[in-house]
Amino acid sequence: MELKDAEKALADFRRGAEAAGQNDPLALEILDDAAHAMGLAVANLVTLLHPHVVVIGGGVSLMGNLFFDPVRRHAGRYTFHLYADTYRIVPAALGEQVVVVGAALLARQQAVSSGPSPAPSLTHQVPRAT
Repeated sequence: MELKDAEKALADFRRGAEAAGQNDPLALEILDDAAHAMGLAVANLVTLLHPHVVVIGGGVSLMGNLFFDPVRRHAGRYTFHLYADTYRIVPAALGEQVVVVGAALLARQQAVSSGPSPAPSLTHQVPRAT
């Protein structure tokens, strides 16, 4: 994506967020579609990995509860019932800068490591019933 395209996409996103904040029906529908997709992804994450906190960053996190309330609602619909009240969905403290900081940290890690870093372990030990 060229810088011009990225700037246009950001401007479109901001206009859409502003319209949703003003209760524009089409903007709210689009926002709810995006929140549905994110909520489903969060529900899958929670059901599979059982985190206590799910952090969402980037530009959407700047929308605040306009975005997070429907994400939480949709995630609640799809999360396995045993985990329904065991997690929180919160915005990243760095807001939209989380992407830049994450990329910089990844580049730093690659620069100082002697080779490719191993993938993080996603295994979770489940106690066996006796």
